[in-house]
Order: sequence, then structure tokens, then C-alpha cells
Amino acid sequence: VAMIAAVTILLLGPSRAQSTRREKSRPALSVLVDTSESMRTEDDAGVSRLEAARRAWLSPERLTAMTQDFALELNQFDDAVRPLPRERLAGPMTELANGRFTYLMDAVNDRLSRIATGQQGAALLLLSDGRDTNDSAPQAAAALARARDLPIYSVLVGRDSFVSDVAVLGVPMQDY
Repeated sequence: VAMIAAVTILLLGPSRAQSTRREKSRPALSVLVDTSESMRTEDDAGVSRLEAARRAWLSPERLTAMTQDFALELNQFDDAVRPLPRERLAGPMTELANGRFTYLMDAVNDRLSRIATGQQGAALLLLSDGRDTNDSAPQAAAALARARDLPIYSVLVGRDSFVSDVAVLGVPMQDY
């Protein structure tokens, strides 16, 4: 009987139940902020486009709320994509928006290619006035986003503005 009890205990065996609870991983949210000079343009109430974006999307409260649901990655772009430290958002926006060029589609393609493939819920949030120095077509970025199943949420900051580009040239006169 003791032998049967021992075999039964061994067959039923002391075991440890595997935890079925997994650590919830947060999907990536890549935030791409246009920091070209065009973002200095004041559209409404004397507020620059970059300041409007900061107030609406990049406030400490909003960023904290985003980190509850996402693994947040902040980047800035003009002629290249660079990390955007949160502390830079607290400073003057005129110091941040000083890029001479805006390679918008290059920046979007760069970020899309760096988000891990197959990460459910991952997305790209683009904050820009939509001006692209290269006038690149968005179809390539759209195709890449579709192929990787990554939504792009675009937030257009600012409105159409027509700024005169005036130059004064001194031209010497020729005597005939």
C-alpha cells in the first residue's frame, strides 16, 4: 500500500502551476516632431506652430498619459532624425526649431523602418506643418506603413501662409 501511495504521489507529482499572467508589454509609439524653421511661423494669436504642437500634444501631462499605454519614443526632424529629450520641450521653442530643411518623407520612412515588425498596436504620430523641402511623394511611406501594418497619425500644425520672399540686389549699371 505504501508503494502504491508513493507511485501515485510521484505520478500526480508535486508540481508548480505556471503563471498564465504575462507582463503586459506596451506597443511602441514613435512621435516625430518637425523642428524646421517653418515651425516658427506664428499662425494664431502670436503662437508659433511648434508652440501650438507643444501645448496640444507635447505637454508633460499629455506625454505622461501617453506613456501609460505606449513605449514612447520622441524624435525631432529637419534635415535628419534625432532623439528629442523631454527637457528640450521645456525650453524656448525658437531654439528647438532651427532646421534649415525639412525632409519629411525621409523622416517618416526612417521611423517606420525602425519600429519592430509585428508589434501589435505600434504607431507613428507625426506633428508637422506638412512642408517637405524635397517635395517627396508620400506613396512610398504609405506603402511601407501598410506593409508593416503601422498606422500613421498625422497632426497638421498651422495653416496656409504666404510669406513674401524679398531680396534686394545691387546691380551695377553699364555705360553704353
